[in-house]
Parts: sequence; C-alpha cells; structure tokens
Amino acid sequence: MILRSTFFLFFIASCVGFALFQVKHEVIDVEKELTFALREINREEESLHVLKAEWSYLNEPQRLQALADKYLDVAPIASEQMVTLTRVMDHAMNPSVIATRSAQAPIRPTVASWNGN
Repeated sequence: MILRSTFFLFFIASCVGFALFQVKHEVIDVEKELTFALREINREEESLHVLKAEWSYLNEPQRLQALADKYLDVAPIASEQMVTLTRVMDHAMNPSVIATRSAQAPIRPTVASWNGN
C-alpha cells in the first residue's frame, strides 16, 4: 500500500514539476514578446515626436507665406471681385446665360432617370 501511494505521489509531483517547467518557459516567451512590443511602442512614439516636429516646421506661417510668394501667382481679392448672392442668382437666371450654358454642355441625366423613374 505504501509503495503504491509513494509511486502515485511521485507521479503527481513529476506531473506538477513538468507543468511548472512548461509554464515557466511560456512566461519567459511572453516576457520576451512584451519587451519587444514595448521597444516597438517606444520607437513609434519617438517617430511620432519627430513627425510632429517636422509638421510644426513645415506649417510655420512665415515659411508657407514665403513658398506661396515664390511659387503661386496670387493676389489679394479686389473689391470688384466681390458680388452678392442675389447678383449671382440674377446672372444665372438670365435667359442669355442659360442659352449659352445649355449650348456648351449637355444636360446630364439625374439619378431618377437612371432608375427608370
């Protein structure tokens, strides 16, 4: 009887020892993955910091103004270019403008005509 119980306890202790060995190595692997992930996170945070600094530099108003002056041919809006909405609508509803517009571009079908309605 003692021999069987000793063998049984030895078997249980061996199983528990093997299980602990397996768990220990799984924990070590997970810790390695965690360390790698944390390094990657730090690298990405540093990259974001550099990109934010570059973005701030690229969006400085003085720099943008200098680039606009150098490459764009724009001028401030003249007062003659400003019109009211009623003037635009009057111009759009003028029969000569409508005739010119319809002669230049054909009328595009609407969604309702595509659906057969």
